[in-house]
Amino acid sequence: IRDFLASHHSGVLATSDRAATPHAAVVYFSFDNNFCLTFTTKTETQKYKNMEENDQVAFVCYDEANQTTVQITGQVKKVKDETQRQEMLNAIYDYSASLSKTELPPIEKLFAGNYVVLRLLPQVIKMAIFLRPDSEGQDMYETVIFDQDEDEETISLSAAKE
Repeated sequence: IRDFLASHHSGVLATSDRAATPHAAVVYFSFDNNFCLTFTTKTETQKYKNMEENDQVAFVCYDEANQTTVQITGQVKKVKDETQRQEMLNAIYDYSASLSKTELPPIEKLFAGNYVVLRLLPQVIKMAIFLRPDSEGQDMYETVIFDQDEDEETISLSAAKE
């Protein structure tokens, strides 16, 4: 899972408002050693408005060539540390320049408020590798479950590999 996330830089973030109206959008992301994803958006986007009402989200990253998907569910929190915020903003410009060969990432083209950097604290990460040898689905999935400390915004691995 760690190697997969390290080799990908975008995925689909799914949010919903209080009324459970779904919304999904593609975001660039980075992740840390605790499997927390960091991404940015703007304050007037639908996804941000939804996360203000409901901080539970889902995230999916897919690799077509390898038929592999990683699905993450968890809670989002604003990143307040200015150094971390600036690192993420710099990262999206780097990802855009290297992957799409354009200096400006899509978010730069949105006139939707100010930038905000968010961190997804995972509760469950599930990876499916559909190209594994025929095993009748027995070893297709790997699941990691996390314990989350609400006060300290830290997580710890509580179970691995389903």
